Amino acid sequence: MELNIFSVKFNQNNIKAYNQDSCPAFTGKNIKPAVKTVALGTTTALAYLGVNQTNKKENAFINKFLNERDDVKSAEMLLKKYPELYWLTNDVNATPEGKSSNNTDSISKFLFGKKHIEFDRTMAGIQCLKYVLNNDYESFTQCQNDEIKLTPDNFEELRNYTLSVLKTPEDVDAMLAYTVINDLGKIKNFVSDVEGQAGIKAKDHDEALLIGLKYMPKKIPSFNRLSQKYQKEILNALEADFNLGQFVFAECLEGNLTKFKNVTPESKQLYIVHLLYDVAGVAGHINPKGSLVMTNPVYNSYMQGIESINEQNSKSENEVYDSFLMKKANDFGLPMRTPKERAIVKLILMSRLTKQEDLINVKKAFDELDTDTKNNLIEGLSKDGIKNGGTLLYYAPAFIQNTYNAKLDNKTALLKKAFEVLALIYNDNESNASGIKTVSLANIANAIKNSPDLKTEQLYQIYKKEF
Repeated sequence: MELNIFSVKFNQNNIKAYNQDSCPAFTGKNIKPAVKTVALGTTTALAYLGVNQTNKKENAFINKFLNERDDVKSAEMLLKKYPELYWLTNDVNATPEGKSSNNTDSISKFLFGKKHIEFDRTMAGIQCLKYVLNNDYESFTQCQNDEIKLTPDNFEELRNYTLSVLKTPEDVDAMLAYTVINDLGKIKNFVSDVEGQAGIKAKDHDEALLIGLKYMPKKIPSFNRLSQKYQKEILNALEADFNLGQFVFAECLEGNLTKFKNVTPESKQLYIVHLLYDVAGVAGHINPKGSLVMTNPVYNSYMQGIESINEQNSKSENEVYDSFLMKKANDFGLPMRTPKERAIVKLILMSRLTKQEDLINVKKAFDELDTDTKNNLIEGLSKDGIKNGGTLLYYAPAFIQNTYNAKLDNKTALLKKAFEVLALIYNDNESNASGIKTVSLANIANAIKNSPDLKTEQLYQIYKKEF
């Protein structure tokens, strides 16, 4: 089913970016009627949502949004309702994941005449939520390969899970607001403002968002207008400093689970649903037609991750973490009895690879490393941030994946190079103290994507320049 993405452009002069002195409202003066696009499903989600008659305005917006079949009008509605959405067209620290794409279906390119990666990703996540709420399986999976395509049963499970959390139009509105503000911490001006006002240096974009929501909520209108119930739920999840995506790809440490254990059930469920659609839209800058990422293998991994973290009340952080790793080891057909075997399972997850030949390449690349490099990797990947100090390599999966995709041949050598760099960085940050140190690999993830021939030492020196 073909989706005709936006067919008109906005006048760039009418678009204002984030501004510390104002929260601009989108006017949409220059939007013109566009061609109709594919229907979103025969039954909209509002039929399944409990309607609160005391908030007819909110009900009307959600109803209109879910029923809107014109992509331009749908985008216009979002930009007017959630002004932070087009702040993402400002100067941002874009996520270094994924290959560059010049696809003509870029939503931001049609809207603003220029491609904005984080805007496209956010819009794709919202569109995926809309597809699920409207029970539109075909549109959600239209860009997926048949080999790994999300099954109808898993789509139905995802939809039922979503509707169990988003029970009312107010819930949907809060989720849309949550999704829109999620990446504000990547906007350079926003980060500068919140750090200056709070006197706190954010370690990553999630912490920058948390600081902004706590210290300057009135500057973030979509959050500020939410009821205290939703504000508390969003803040409660952010304060836990836990990222389910990092957990599922073995990027985080056991110590990252500690505070998430105390998150309220309502906040935890809102966060999980938000994260699922953030993941669904993560490749929206590459292909905005459905979810390129939420395939069957990825969906199953997230469900296994959710199942594991739901065991927190009866298990320790280490037991929860290893419970998930064991599930994945069984999926891969690999043992996990020794620190070396455990490290290999974590490296496979970090590499985000699922095909059998790719898993073989990971194991082969590890086996070809010299003894010191192997030991550094095993030690670094064994630290939990609880009993001993550990290092969270932020964007390690993006770095490994970008390295692996940099060339078509000799995949084992590409993985070996990535693992050598990780071992050097782990060795740099070796510590006997407890706690977690976060270091970003965004620079080298971008570097290898743009210059595939960079050697191990060159990549390491690029990393060292930042730290």
